[in-house]
Amino acid sequence: MTSSGKIVSLDSIEKIKNIEDNEFMIKFYAPWCGSCKSVEEFYKGLPEEYPKVKFYQVDVSQHRNIGQEYNIEGIPTFNYYRNTTVSQTVGASESKVRVLLSSQRSEAPD
Repeated sequence: MTSSGKIVSLDSIEKIKNIEDNEFMIKFYAPWCGSCKSVEEFYKGLPEEYPKVKFYQVDVSQHRNIGQEYNIEGIPTFNYYRNTTVSQTVGASESKVRVLLSSQRSEAPD
């Protein structure tokens, strides 16, 4: 696991399965993807906006097995996990990511 600011890069299925946080988001992306690049700065700002949520990312061009394991069919894909619930949005829509983060929360962002 490597960390870029407050976003941790994951490189194995085991590391994902061993995440102990109750509330977290994983961005599945590729560095060559134009849509992924367009939301990069937005995603980097989310840890500050949502301090109770942990943020991770997986480069599926480097770790194809992870993309296959999590049925990633388009990038960027954002998976939001809260307890046992998983919600997903595909595409470079900042508003859809915000809706995802807000839909399962009982409180507004801190």
